Amino acid sequence: KEAGIPEEDIEILVDKAFNIFVLYGAEKEYPKEKIREVLETAYF
Repeated sequence: KEAGIPEEDIEILVDKAFNIFVLYGAEKEYPKEKIREVLETAYF
């Protein structure tokens, strides 16, 4: 990985995002693996 957010921070973001999707009942459409993939490709 080039410059970006450290892996442990990505994990924190994934967990927080997943918890938000759970609140809206969207955890099936947005599993943690998909959130992680989006974060790693979109921003980093």
